[in-house]
Amino acid sequence: MRLTLWGIALLLSGIVAGVLLGHFFTKFDFPHRFASQQNRLDTRIDRVDFQNVPLSQVIERLNRDHSANLGVNWRTLESVGIDENTSIFVQTQGLPLRKVLDLVCADAGAGSVKLSYRADDGIIFLSTAEELARETTVHIYDVRGLITDDHDLRQRMHRLIDPRRWEQMAKARRENSPLSEEASDSIDALVVAITETIDPDSWRDAGGTTGSIREFGGRLIIIQTPEAHTQIASLLNRLEKGT
Repeated sequence: MRLTLWGIALLLSGIVAGVLLGHFFTKFDFPHRFASQQNRLDTRIDRVDFQNVPLSQVIERLNRDHSANLGVNWRTLESVGIDENTSIFVQTQGLPLRKVLDLVCADAGAGSVKLSYRADDGIIFLSTAEELARETTVHIYDVRGLITDDHDLRQRMHRLIDPRRWEQMAKARRENSPLSEEASDSIDALVVAITETIDPDSWRDAGGTTGSIREFGGRLIIIQTPEAHTQIASLLNRLEKGT
């Protein structure tokens, strides 16, 4: 995979921003602030009983009774035909807040509009999925360790299965390319693993409008939503640990 001039500029700006702001990730970990936001969404609610309750009252009750700290972009919702009086019918027991919100969003959208939410700075914002998808961030993931491990495994397999071809490839690597065929294959396989498991329809290369991914020097430069970045970091963590 080749990096365009845009990608090189993006890499340099990411490095500078990372040095200044501490957001240049060489590991696949996110700040504790994000973990606390996810903990809020994972809080279990004993009982929810919304029987044809206006959406504004649903939000009010979740904030009052369960400290959800929900905020709603009413202007955006109204533009797609959903307002404060939209009737909600959701009854649950013992579900985490995120599942309750999933049900509320599905009921409010009535199958015609997809609603979603995002936790940020202690507030959970509820809006259309389309609007939230426009809010993307750039993260740089150092995957050289994963590439090296996979590369080494491919080399051992080639050496055992086809020693002659392995010797030819080793000679070509020494004489020509700093990036071997196996290393390139490892990068491609990793990109496929990310784009086919993390919100597959969102990637621009697959016809989506949100995500993009480029490789440069063993690092993946990824533009995606915060939710997708969380899943990407989790996936890379699992791959690194072999779980």
